[in-house]
Amino acid sequence: TDFTIADFVADLRAPTPSSAAELAVPEQAEYKAAITAFEAAMNSSMVNLLREKRSLLNGLTRNLKLLSPRAALDNNRQQVDWLISRMDKAMRSILDGRQSQLSVVSATLETMNPVATLARGYAILRKVDGHIIHSINDVVKGDLFSVQVLDGRFGAKVIEEEQWTKDKLRK
Repeated sequence: TDFTIADFVADLRAPTPSSAAELAVPEQAEYKAAITAFEAAMNSSMVNLLREKRSLLNGLTRNLKLLSPRAALDNNRQQVDWLISRMDKAMRSILDGRQSQLSVVSATLETMNPVATLARGYAILRKVDGHIIHSINDVVKGDLFSVQVLDGRFGAKVIEEEQWTKDKLRK
């Protein structure tokens, strides 16, 4: 057999040209396996890419919702509602305090009301000129004066007078 230089530099030797053709062209199964592997890799890459893009889209959607005028309006509306609630509570607290103060002042005024004093059986004595008689020193025997009671008024005259000392007032 004769050998050529090509036989010595070849990666593979085949005994016949048909077998050389079989060795030179890979089998169809190998191509199918390679195509299937590439297809699986492409599908996996596409799924990962879609997952990343979906995640990015969801993040952008959340950011858009946070930046949207409606979200800002809703947030501001909640803050206004909260402030109104706080103001309402503060006003009620102030009004309750003022109501308590009013009750105390009203009770004080009621105890100082001359009509309430008259209702307890006391009377208001006035000189003819209208001045209130506070002391025995304001009248002398024979003076005329008016007596105001709860349901009316009548006239009276000083018949006698007697001044008391502090000791006699305490008894």
